[in-house]
Amino acid sequence: MFRLFLSYALRKNLEYLKGTLSAQDQALVSLMLIQPEEQLQLAQPYKQEDCLLWERPIINFDGSAGLCCAVYDYQYNIADNFLDVSHTELDARKKTHQMCKICMNKGLHQVAVGAARSELDIIIQNSKVEKIG
Repeated sequence: MFRLFLSYALRKNLEYLKGTLSAQDQALVSLMLIQPEEQLQLAQPYKQEDCLLWERPIINFDGSAGLCCAVYDYQYNIADNFLDVSHTELDARKKTHQMCKICMNKGLHQVAVGAARSELDIIIQNSKVEKIG
């Protein structure tokens, strides 16, 4: 299946939705095939479903454990060294992390890896890609 990258860093999506995104980042958003509002709207029917990434560790090159694959800022890491923390504890840190709670509340997790992502892929294939050739 044809897949395009739809959203970018979760923090940036949240800034966009709050209206606090920088002008430079707003210019990038204007180039997106599916705007964040459209992504968010498609995610709403699925937002109560668990995040598929809760059970999957995100290990960075330096051994630190990231919150998820859509959060790139090291300030949101859940462990400095994944070997020092049990898998159970890493999962618990994700589920109780404020950034994770906000993402889940808005349904953005479904845009990244869930059912809404599948719908977005179909929309892109059937209509949006035709516009760019």
